[in-house]
Amino acid sequence: MDLVSNDIPFAYRERQLQTIFAPVLNDISDGCFKVELFVSRNDRKPRHIDKELHGWVDYWCGYRNTDIFIELKHGFVNEQTGRVRKEVQSKWNEALNQISTIKKDVKDYSIIGTNDPLRIALIILPIYKTIKDGEVEKYASNEMLTKIQIDVMKHLTPSPTCSSLWILHEDLENRMEYIKSTESYSGVLFMAYVE
Repeated sequence: MDLVSNDIPFAYRERQLQTIFAPVLNDISDGCFKVELFVSRNDRKPRHIDKELHGWVDYWCGYRNTDIFIELKHGFVNEQTGRVRKEVQSKWNEALNQISTIKKDVKDYSIIGTNDPLRIALIILPIYKTIKDGEVEKYASNEMLTKIQIDVMKHLTPSPTCSSLWILHEDLENRMEYIKSTESYSGVLFMAYVE
């Protein structure tokens, strides 16, 4: 497979994932989606009891008479350890908090939905490994990647309500040269919590 560039959009951060999400949301929603939809939030901190907080939900789309609100986060999982880092748990907690604080009257923001809206916290976790100079690169087995998926599901709290694993084709596992390291990516985890 010839790639135009070695850049892989999931290897960076949340903002670059729009290049993946926008076309997908466009397809499943027949073009009825928005990025950064304005919403009001209920803040659970006592100092804000009398105030409404305003913010944005990362994605909204309409699908089969249902409004779907998605908060997206991005992190990484090291292939060698498979551990959930504190940063990943923190981002997971932030996404969960963001969907839970969208006002219960989310119907005010409903555009097409006649069904109850879905609120989804989604974190995307590329599985990477650092390659040392002169090291012969070995591809991760499907079994190893599935074990990492199960371990991440067990360690995120609360546990995701659903998950998916994209096992990358070897052609996409090319080396990514960074300033301080060389890495490759063997898979991408999608962990979601649906309210």
